[in-house]
Amino acid sequence: MLAPPNGKDGLGALVSRLLEEGRDLVRAEIDLGKAIALNRIARARLGLMMTGAAVLLVPSAITTLLVGCLLGLRPLVGPFAAGLIVSIATFCIAGLLGKLGVDRLIAAASGDDAKDGSKA
Repeated sequence: MLAPPNGKDGLGALVSRLLEEGRDLVRAEIDLGKAIALNRIARARLGLMMTGAAVLLVPSAITTLLVGCLLGLRPLVGPFAAGLIVSIATFCIAGLLGKLGVDRLIAAASGDDAKDGSKA
């Protein structure tokens, strides 16, 4: 085979280099996709935990409300008012956690860094 003129690479070497750089580009794109996915999962974790806590607090609030109502029928005011106050407070906490959790999940799903409150 003849040597390329003026010391330039031959067509075969250029095609080989093109294929190698193409493979490197594809690997880099795959790594970037993985990094983006892991970042979104990490940002969504706290939102999922807050939403889970809210879901767990709602049955407790309902139980507290029912127990408060039952106890409130006995002496007529004391335990019922206490049960109502505890239930309302628990519902408020669950609502706040639920809203914060859903907001974080939406921000993580949309890829909006400014709204999710993370410092990553």
